[in-house]
Amino acid sequence: MICLGYQQAVHAQGKADTSNIQTTFPEKALDRLARSGAGMEQAIHHSSQKTIRKIRRIERKISRLAGLSDSSTASYYQKLETAADSASRNLFNFSSYIPSIDSLQTSLRFLGVRSDITDNLSAVQQRYTGAAGIGQSLGQRYEVLCKMINIPAAGKYLRSIDKEIYYYRRQLAEYKSMLADPDKLARRLVDYARQMPAFRDFFLKNSSLSSLFRLPGGTPDPAALAGLQTRAQVQGMVNAAIPANADPQQYLQGQLAAAQAELDKLKNRINQLGGGSSELSMPSFRPNNQRTKSFWKRLEAGMDIQSQRPNQLLPVTSDIALSLGYRLNDNSTIGIGAGYKLGWGQNFSHIRFTSEGFSLRSFLDIKVKGGFWASGGFEYNYQQSFSGIAELQDLSRWQKSALLGITKKYRIGKKQGKLQLLWDFISYDQVPKTQPLKFRVGYQL
Repeated sequence: MICLGYQQAVHAQGKADTSNIQTTFPEKALDRLARSGAGMEQAIHHSSQKTIRKIRRIERKISRLAGLSDSSTASYYQKLETAADSASRNLFNFSSYIPSIDSLQTSLRFLGVRSDITDNLSAVQQRYTGAAGIGQSLGQRYEVLCKMINIPAAGKYLRSIDKEIYYYRRQLAEYKSMLADPDKLARRLVDYARQMPAFRDFFLKNSSLSSLFRLPGGTPDPAALAGLQTRAQVQGMVNAAIPANADPQQYLQGQLAAAQAELDKLKNRINQLGGGSSELSMPSFRPNNQRTKSFWKRLEAGMDIQSQRPNQLLPVTSDIALSLGYRLNDNSTIGIGAGYKLGWGQNFSHIRFTSEGFSLRSFLDIKVKGGFWASGGFEYNYQQSFSGIAELQDLSRWQKSALLGITKKYRIGKKQGKLQLLWDFISYDQVPKTQPLKFRVGYQL
């Protein structure tokens, strides 16, 4: 445990006596916050370098097709790589403000918490700003290439560049959303600092926001105000734009309503194409929303249950299976699973729990329309009673199942459920003969 020495910072501001206020946070939790910042910076850096290398290789192919020199291309991408490697310089004069990072940084400085965490957050902000500038520059270069290159054979390469830029910006948008939603410890630190009256004055003088705008009580950076229009200039522009006989208030309200309607149309269009961020341009292709997600976020854990009536060989059984799927794209999922066949006995009068089988599964789901998916799979099933794991090692007792069918996925609150009807088209050759139709009920964990 460590003591947050915010007292020194507050007394330095001369705002309040905090001699009776102390709090502690676990050292491990602060280590996790430091590692999180360092990990995010490395992730942004890796994404930038990977995208630059990919687009550079594609543009080389375009240059060869068009008979252009590679010298200017090499110089441009060298500048991009320098910008991606530099976490302290912004080579593109691009600015980006993330409120949650600013609040957390200012709170950490106010509370006197370990400087390595503040340094990590500053590095993340700078790295993200540089990456956003790289994305903007790549977009501008793509537009220039589209105007310069009129060779039909280069069309596929230009489309590839368009895709890489889109997914790069989409990845940055994912990172920004993660930065905008800090973990519990970060929120706790910020909330704690905000409860102190002296924090408001400290924020007005030391936050990044105060250096960008003239906050009440703050001391803005004069360089940040250079070039900004005065109130008189803005008023003059408004008066010049309004017709002489028009009511200024009604005219402005009408113009704002029309602009808002157009913005709503654009937002709806972007959302339909899988966007949702103002930093993303509308792509010329159908994007795969899974591509920018991490490996772990593309995994889907599930569970399903299937029950069978008793027959001459088996009692009432329920197949209880767990599955783990990987989203290849928005419309297809591949995965594996394992199931346990639990025996319940012959009827309610003779309930007896037994192990009646085991299964290993693989599956592929492809979206057809709406909530309906085409499903297929291959399974190995141990269809006999067993009392220990050693009995499952006899491979001659395992049976194969090849399944085809339809899956209906639906939502119940925040949970996703599914109904499956599958046909085992090789069940007729199995001994003992198994049920050809399988109806399963499941849900996503």
